[in-house]
Parts: sequence; structure tokens; C-alpha cells
Amino acid sequence: MHDTREKFIRRLERWLLRSDFPRIQMFVILFSTGVFGFLFSFLLLKIGMTQMWMRYPAAVCLSYLVFLVLLWIWLQYQEYMEPQSTVDDGIDAVENLHEGISSSSLEDIGLSGDIPGLDADELACLIILLIAVCAGLIVCLYVVWTAPNLLAELMLDAFILNRVYKRVKSNYDSNWLITALRRTWFPAFLLAVFLSVAGFAMQRIEPKANSIGPFLRHITENYL
Repeated sequence: MHDTREKFIRRLERWLLRSDFPRIQMFVILFSTGVFGFLFSFLLLKIGMTQMWMRYPAAVCLSYLVFLVLLWIWLQYQEYMEPQSTVDDGIDAVENLHEGISSSSLEDIGLSGDIPGLDADELACLIILLIAVCAGLIVCLYVVWTAPNLLAELMLDAFILNRVYKRVKSNYDSNWLITALRRTWFPAFLLAVFLSVAGFAMQRIEPKANSIGPFLRHITENYL
């Protein structure tokens, strides 16, 4: 039953908030992903992809793979590096939700004004750029804020349900990757779109710019 699964996730989420720092951990994961995103963007620039509106979403797609790997590493840490404090307590959190848990119940879990030095077109592009950047930041903040629920669901599907099923002598095959993709592909897609729009706006303002550095230099030299 879907309601039963949601109860399990909420119970694990409360446990994570009490015993760990899931939002800080997700911030670290996203920051590390962003570092790889900048690296991928630099490498793509070096091989000739100078259009920022194309390069930035491509870098997001590549860094999204890194994000999934980092989630896998986090799960491995939870399961193997802290087995007593994390896995066993997580299992207890699930098992204590309903006394006498059975395999049959588990199977149901299934922004206008003029700015000096900017013409109308450049001003419009600057506004679009600021909106895209702010929207991208909001997407990242959303992922960080909802991290406890996301990580709890990943824990549930990665290893806790499997261990509970072993205790009741029943087989269960869960896939945390499907859960991770289902919960995070849309924020990643939105981020790619917003960065593509930001890249397009930057090159409309300064066509010679092929990265953020030359664009910022153009802005500071001409308008500040």
C-alpha cells in the first residue's frame, strides 16, 4: 500500500533529522557535483564547444551522473561504515512502525527601468539572465531542503527493505537508482534549462564571451 510506504519514509526521515545532518550532507553532494560541472564545462570548452547555451546543459547532464554516483557512495557509507548506528536503527525505525510486520504488507509498498550603458536588448537579456540564475538557485535549494525525505526513501529502497524481507524470509528486489532518478531528474532538467537560458543571455550581451569570466570582465569594464 502506498500509504504504508509513505509512513515508513516519514519515520526514516524523522530518524535522519534526529541522528544525522541530511541537508548538510546533500549540500556537500551538490557542491561536489557543481565542482565536477565546472570541470566538465571547462573540458567541453577546450574541445571546441564555445556556445554556452549548449555547453552548460551538457555539463549538467554529465555532472548529474556524478550526482548519482555520490548518492550511491552515501548509501554505501550508511550501510557499511556505520552499520550499528545507521542501518540497524533504520531497520528498527521501519519495523517499529507496525508491530508484527509481514511480507504481504511490504509487498504493497510498492524583473523595468533603464540602466546607463545598456540598450533595450541588453537590458532584457540581463533581466533574463538574473531570473535564470535565481531560478537555478531555487532548484538547488529545493533539493537541499527536501533532502531528508529523498535520502530516507533511498535508504528504504537501497537496503533496509531487503534486510527486513530477509528477517521474514521473503525475497525483495528494490532499486534505489530508479527512486533517485524518479525524485531528481526533473530538478536536474530544470537546472539544465535555466543554465542554457543564462548562457544564451550572456552571449547575447557579449557575443565574444565563451565563458563566465569574459562575460563578467565585459560587464565590469563597460557598465560598472
